[in-house]
Amino acid sequence: MAIRVRHIIQLGGVAGAEKHVLTLLTHLRRAGIDAGLIAVHTPRKPIDAFIARVEEAGIPVERVIVPYVERLAFNRHIPVILGRLGSALRAARPDIAHTHLVYADFYGTLAARLARVPFVVVSRPKAVRYYERPTWQVANWLLWKLRSRGVAVSETVQRFAERFEHAPPGKVVTIYNGVEVWRDDGSTAERRRHMRQEWGIPEDAPVVGSVSRLHPVKGLETALRAFALAQVQVPGAHYVIAGVGPLREALEAQAHDLGVASGVHLIGWRDDVPDVLNALDVLLAPSLEEGFSLTNLEAMAHALPLVCSDIPPNREAVVHGETGFLAPVSDVGALAEALACLLGDRGLARRMGRAGQARQRRLFSTERMAQSMIRVYEELVRSRL
Repeated sequence: MAIRVRHIIQLGGVAGAEKHVLTLLTHLRRAGIDAGLIAVHTPRKPIDAFIARVEEAGIPVERVIVPYVERLAFNRHIPVILGRLGSALRAARPDIAHTHLVYADFYGTLAARLARVPFVVVSRPKAVRYYERPTWQVANWLLWKLRSRGVAVSETVQRFAERFEHAPPGKVVTIYNGVEVWRDDGSTAERRRHMRQEWGIPEDAPVVGSVSRLHPVKGLETALRAFALAQVQVPGAHYVIAGVGPLREALEAQAHDLGVASGVHLIGWRDDVPDVLNALDVLLAPSLEEGFSLTNLEAMAHALPLVCSDIPPNREAVVHGETGFLAPVSDVGALAEALACLLGDRGLARRMGRAGQARQRRLFSTERMAQSMIRVYEELVRSRL
């Protein structure tokens, strides 16, 4: 009999975590796991398109609509949330409940135990900084007693869970995120030309890009200053920024003040990220902190060299000097030097990009991720026999 797993996530939109869960569920089902989704959300959240994608993939999905999920302390709706989530779990009768993101981790762990689900697995996509607070350390110390296993997306996140959440040694394992292996279907060159035409960028221009939320933690203000310096050394270079967020107007103003507005393109939210990456020559990811970036892995799959901030999770993905460059956090000069090096030397950029692609296929594929997760599930189920 197939192992039955229900993944629980709170939905507020579609970002990296949601894309990761959909990819994981798809590959688990292909491998014979009875995997489904329980989506916890409030009535007004714009998640219908994501739910439709889940259903189109043939994945069972159950909506749990709750009054207000995004508060843990003094939330008068906790009994309602636990009751509705527990009902969904009792109806599904899974062997394992697998939770994603902070609120689903909290409510999902409690509801699964109240519903007598045999095993609870929690995913840790990043180091949640407020887990360092004493009250959260106590709460997580108690919650880990109810959890069967934790899955961290990087060794950095695993160490954080063990140190600040007091996860018992050996209970958390690292399973790297995986992305689909990219292969040229024969239309790559034409799609690249089309995308650059849309942006008003010459076909032969050197182009660097970032794909992220326009938020201070992503380091984009530093990235713009670095690009301005790199453009002095590589005239005609362009910088494409895909994403939405509170910094858009500030970034536009900064590009104007730096004198590079004509070479900077803020293209907003995109649901065609593979085509965006295909039109770039280099990916720039100067985040101040990160879990384990799916965008970085997708760029590697597209044979792009990376210029990243030198933070612990990025060191697990990028081999400095081989698949890209790591620069000290917020170091404008180091970022600019790395950008100029890759934008000005197409041969080096291609060699590093191919090395990164080989590394992604070896270590960060969806198949490897799914098989590693299945081993966790099988180990838990066997322990009950």
